[in-house]
Amino acid sequence: MKIKHFSSSLLAVGLLIANNASATVLDFAGLGLSNWESIPQTYGDNTGTTPNVGVSYSVVDGSGNPHATESIEYWNTPQYGDLFDVAYSGANGWYAKITLTPDSGFDVILNSFDMAGYPQTNLALASLEVLSGSGAQLWDSGVTTILGAGPTHNSFSPNITSSGPISIVWGTNWNIGIDNINFSQRQTQGGIPVPEPTTLALLGLGLAGLGFRRKRRD
Repeated sequence: MKIKHFSSSLLAVGLLIANNASATVLDFAGLGLSNWESIPQTYGDNTGTTPNVGVSYSVVDGSGNPHATESIEYWNTPQYGDLFDVAYSGANGWYAKITLTPDSGFDVILNSFDMAGYPQTNLALASLEVLSGSGAQLWDSGVTTILGAGPTHNSFSPNITSSGPISIVWGTNWNIGIDNINFSQRQTQGGIPVPEPTTLALLGLGLAGLGFRRKRRD
């Protein structure tokens, strides 16, 4: 019985890793910024555990046209609900947009992110979507209020996978901020995910364990 349990666990671990690649988290901490300063366009770009995903920040109007001078800015005090180090639209009445762009031969996976209202206030939400590079809606939060009082915050888990650019777009109140954007990448070949070497090794161990169990039972 112990051998059966051991081999099955190995197989389960291999499958778990295959479906949960290492993630990058944009928490906007340690940037050395003061309140009102713009998030650097290089922050989170092709780095860490997602070297094949680019990140960009912008403020856009309802048609997706970028603001001439403003971008997404930084706030470092816990006034956006209970969140520290928050990003928000630098232009009130406009939409904030954070875009994740995978390299060719890779998928980007948007796992989750947090949002909260300033100053520790629940606020009406006009829109919170994830859009494709062509502007098609991939996900809608279905939420009309962003939390902040308490203080607390909202957590969202879109779990969207795309081989092309995807954007988190929200507006139009700059008192709604975002934090802890969790995303990962995976390599593909012909549109099919390529297992990582660690995953293949664990799967091999699991299958070997199953074969050994069958041999012991014969």
